[in-house]
Amino acid sequence: MPALLSSWVLLLGPLCLPAASFGMFLVISVTLWIALYDRLILLIASKIAGKPVHLSPKQRMGIGLIFSLASIIVTAIVESIRRAMAVKEGYSDNPNGVVAMSAF
Repeated sequence: MPALLSSWVLLLGPLCLPAASFGMFLVISVTLWIALYDRLILLIASKIAGKPVHLSPKQRMGIGLIFSLASIIVTAIVESIRRAMAVKEGYSDNPNGVVAMSAF
């Protein structure tokens, strides 16, 4: 594995991705969500209700907070798994150790 990649490299089949590159999935998912919400979900909900439907700003903020909390929980779980693997492989005292961990 190239030394220039992050110290925590995620293996995705034959593709090696540094852990920091997973931030791009956040940008992609937010962009897709905005497009789906604006062009598809609101349209379908309005047709079902028979009147224009939208979420209020408070509802959108609440949903955003729930998603934020869920992402923090998932991050904590993944980090605890990664930490356990690092200790198991003997990298707990090695700051340059690379834990081979699958993204799946």
